Amino acid sequence: MRIASLFILLILHNAFAFSQADTLHAKKQGRGYIAFMGGMSGPLGSFSEKNLANAKSGLAKSGCTMEFTFSQKFYKTLGISIMLRGQFNGVDNAQIANQLYNEYPALNNPGLKTSGWKIQTLMFGGFHSYAPFKSKKISIDSRIMIGVALITTPSFEYREQNGICRKSVERNYMQLSYFTTSLLLGSGIRYEVSKYVSIKLDADYLIINPVQADVFTKPPACLDATTSNTTLFVQSVNLSAGIAFKFD
Repeated sequence: MRIASLFILLILHNAFAFSQADTLHAKKQGRGYIAFMGGMSGPLGSFSEKNLANAKSGLAKSGCTMEFTFSQKFYKTLGISIMLRGQFNGVDNAQIANQLYNEYPALNNPGLKTSGWKIQTLMFGGFHSYAPFKSKKISIDSRIMIGVALITTPSFEYREQNGICRKSVERNYMQLSYFTTSLLLGSGIRYEVSKYVSIKLDADYLIINPVQADVFTKPPACLDATTSNTTLFVQSVNLSAGIAFKFD
């Protein structure tokens, strides 16, 4: 009985010592952080294609991102993250204008004006943070997150004039917004510049669950713009940099 009691006490002591070591380790690296990031976004696949006649082409070009992240550790290397994120990708006006000129000579000085893609996401997921060196100044982070996304498609404005219309006609294809879901996979590096402040560099892959949308394809002379209901695939690779504030 005495041996059993000593054995139980030994187990409890070791468990307590392990938990204390874990807590000290986590405190040494910081329990979590909040980060403010900004960077560039590169469209991928059909999202980056520039063929106006193809409804699946996103016509998107490189853009920018902004994000705010809250990350909290619950174990020495594991935790959860919540991220509010915005992304903007313009469209290639020169490419679109050239295609319009070539296919529709009736367009007289179209004066093409466009707005870009707007993507807003609220995401939640897990992260892993590991400090590979004894100094603990450098941490390598990885994360996987899911969430909701609000996508706003580009708008197009142009003018047309020919012998039938006999006047300049303004055409306007308005922006449309759609709610869907999103997935983000990423990794990054944090470098401590002081006890509570770090410089952060991230690389992420974002994919948006495909949505059904009415997409602008071409402008027949003197008629409303042609749209096609199709499935939009939005995906991008993003590089960002910013500052992180640690807390215990």
